[in-house]
Amino acid sequence: MGPHYKFCTLKVLSIIVVFTIIISIFIVFTHTYWTNEDVPEKAGNNNAQYPWKRYPFVSGEFSFPDDEGYHYVSKEWWYINGHLTDENDRTYGYMVSFFNNGLFITSITVDGHNKYYEVSELYSNFNIARGKLDLQFGENRLYQMPDKPFEYRLEIYTEDFQLFLDLKAEKPPMTTGIIPIENGYSYYYSITDLNTTGHFIVNENNMVVMGKSWLDRQWGDWDKPAGWEWFSIQLENGMEIMAYKIFDRDTKYPTTKILSIIDSNNRMKSYNWTGEMYNFRVEYSDYWKSDISGNVYSIGWDLFVPPKNIHLSILPSFNNQEINYLTDEPIPDKYIERAHFWEGRCRVYGEVNGMQVCGNAYVESTYNYDSIKGDISVSDVDIIHEYKDQYIIKIEIKNEMPIYYLEDICVKLFDDNPNSGGSTLRTYFIQGPTKRFYISDVINLESLGLKLFVVVDPDNTIAETNEKNNIKQAEIKLLLGNEQRSVCI
Repeated sequence: MGPHYKFCTLKVLSIIVVFTIIISIFIVFTHTYWTNEDVPEKAGNNNAQYPWKRYPFVSGEFSFPDDEGYHYVSKEWWYINGHLTDENDRTYGYMVSFFNNGLFITSITVDGHNKYYEVSELYSNFNIARGKLDLQFGENRLYQMPDKPFEYRLEIYTEDFQLFLDLKAEKPPMTTGIIPIENGYSYYYSITDLNTTGHFIVNENNMVVMGKSWLDRQWGDWDKPAGWEWFSIQLENGMEIMAYKIFDRDTKYPTTKILSIIDSNNRMKSYNWTGEMYNFRVEYSDYWKSDISGNVYSIGWDLFVPPKNIHLSILPSFNNQEINYLTDEPIPDKYIERAHFWEGRCRVYGEVNGMQVCGNAYVESTYNYDSIKGDISVSDVDIIHEYKDQYIIKIEIKNEMPIYYLEDICVKLFDDNPNSGGSTLRTYFIQGPTKRFYISDVINLESLGLKLFVVVDPDNTIAETNEKNNIKQAEIKLLLGNEQRSVCI
């Protein structure tokens, strides 16, 4: 073998070694680069990237993990609910809430058997961390897993049941923002899609479970309202919806009405229902009176979100899902006061953009309707053409409320069906125990293409025996010579 051949061989080997080193450096650099950019964790997941799964993370008014911990405010709570399935396809719901005053509330719904277990305790010694999520109330704990942003561990110990769950966020926080409540404010966000695994012990049965959970956070300073109705909805199409109606302490009307949506692609949108525009609306189908507290709660709901073409019916697994919680320290020989609210697992059916959907929900209602008082209905609505664009509207309201009911009853005229996004044209209030009310008014209509609707008790402040007869479309009466023709508008 000649010296020239040896030199060429050595040269080729050197080139191969250098090329191999360059390729190795490139592979290492590339791997490090994509790791820092959060490589998708699951093939096929709608979230192409996970930049939010790092601390610190900022969204709107919120900074994580700081806002997962304690704040110096008068009111604050950490709330979780979830829907679980065991290895035998039996289904359950659970709820737990930790309050900054030491109150701890939890419940379990057992489908099929219609069993509901609820527990509340007041702790004098409890720990809430600042700057991160780490709560300990006795043996009960909720904390963020070390070095795993938006992943949590929940441990619940009660005499009736125990829960040990790992919760992993599949979506970023849905940051509703700052909402008004009774002379104050509340910071509000939700983590709506928590992949949930673990085990659940009830009646000495230890079951492996999996499912989906929802975490809610509120804190701020406000006065106590008359109550609220709150909905957390998880649809199987990957959309989650939060709706919140807060009833004013003095008027008993829902003055704060907020709805937030996050879809399967993590797009978020919030709506504020005002007196003029119904960007969303909740109708009621039934009520339930508790034998324990005597409270009357709404118990069946239809949610309409016109901008998103959403109509959902929300039905409880069963009615008796009431929390009876402690409001005083349980010291022996001391009277223990209790308060009550409805907190229940529900199923959801309906449509989104014309497509059939189903899912699960939790509904919380602290608003007491006191009693089912009777019925109010829109009997007739006529519009008579008077002159050019001027019309006379005549509304007849049938009142079957008890004679002692003297509160004002609201009636609204809409330029379209409020469940389809109609806005308010006129608002009227009727008074007294009269069996029939008549409203007459002059309105200007530029086009007969309008669809006028009249709704009595549009904000559902009165529990009625029939909530389906509160809305009616108007009919216009056109005078053509000696003939009269009626058309709906």
